[in-house]
Parts: sequence; structure tokens; C-alpha cells
Amino acid sequence: MREPPYRVLIVEDEVIPAEYLTAIIHDDPRFRVSATAQSAQEARTILQTKTIDVVFMDIMIDGPLSGAEFALEIRRDYPQILIIFATAYSDEEMTDYAAEAEAFAYLLKPYRPKQIAATLKLAATRLLGSPSHPAQAQTLILIDGYHYEMDTQRLERNGHPIDLSAHEQALLYLLANERHRTLDKEALMERLDLSDDSLRALIYRLRKRTTPELIQNIKRSGYRLGLAE
Repeated sequence: MREPPYRVLIVEDEVIPAEYLTAIIHDDPRFRVSATAQSAQEARTILQTKTIDVVFMDIMIDGPLSGAEFALEIRRDYPQILIIFATAYSDEEMTDYAAEAEAFAYLLKPYRPKQIAATLKLAATRLLGSPSHPAQAQTLILIDGYHYEMDTQRLERNGHPIDLSAHEQALLYLLANERHRTLDKEALMERLDLSDDSLRALIYRLRKRTTPELIQNIKRSGYRLGLAE
């Protein structure tokens, strides 16, 4: 368990987005930007000389090594670091890169302050651990044979991982951490920075890929994770 402030490395080959992201991160006292890099080679040197907790990684940075490829290197050499992908693209190939590197989150450009704030809040919870649920390494037994690993934020069934988008991962993480109570729709919309329609669509897609009862709709109350009895 690490204590804030958490140290952030921004890997971004465009100066203005890097500066904008830095300003937003500095609004959260739990985080500070320790360094920025414009290439994988520069970032590699920083990681060798500084302690970093979170890397904001542009997937398509310039240079011989893309951000997606460099993220795999980080995952191999620094497994404790949280990787947050940032990109202007939202196609399936990009989400596949994020899944392969076990990215903590996936942000689309242009950056939205609320989206970044929500992601940082989740990252801080992950880094610090939740005092109300100290056994973060436990496995949650869900309905219909699904399991959720608290430490890796991985959803599995019969030993096979379920590929999740960044928003699906964030939604499950919120519901898992608050599994003993129902989260109302407005709270989920605010914490995930989603509209009502986007949240409904997100839940619909996740249910369709898994089981309708994985995310339970508690009438007039909100949503909760479907735990096995």
C-alpha cells in the first residue's frame, strides 16, 4: 500500500496536450506530475531513475516504439505501475492494445477534466487500497460462474478472462468496491463522467456479453453487482 502524493509520468509527444493534462492532474492533491516524456526512449530513462506510480501513455507517440508497445515493456518491468492509455482513436485495435497491456484505464482525447478526475479517484483507491475493504486481493464470487479479482480488476468465468473496455472496467471496479450497497444512477454517471444514455448503453453491452444479472438494477435505488448467494 502506497501513500499519496502519487507520482505521475506523462508520455505524450504533443506539448499542449501534455501541459493541459499536467494542469488537470495538479488539481488533485493526491497526485503530482514528476516528469513528462515525448518518446519511449525518454520515458524509459525516467523510469530507471525515478519512482513512478502512474503512467499516462499516449498510444501513438512518435518514435521507433509506439506507446502501445512501450506499455507492454512497462507491464513486464514495472508491474506495480498503473498505466492509463490516452488516444484520439476509439477503434477495436486500440482497446485491444489497452487490454493486452492490462491498462488501468483508457481516456479519449480531447481530454475532459471530469473524466480525468474520475480516473484519478479510481487510481488513488487502487494505489492506497480501500480501508473499508482491506482484503483487496480477494476474489468476488459472482452469479453464473463469474469471478472478479479485486487486486487485478479482472473478470473471469471458468478460468477464462473477459476482455473489458476501460469504461466497463471502471464500472465493475466501482460496483465491486461498493458491493455491499446499491449505487444510484446519478452517482455512477458523475463518477464515470457519463450521460444517462451512455451509462445505460454501457450496462446493456456488459450484460449482453456476460449475463443480465451481473449488474442488477434495484428498482428506484440504482445498481449493484450480482454476487453469488
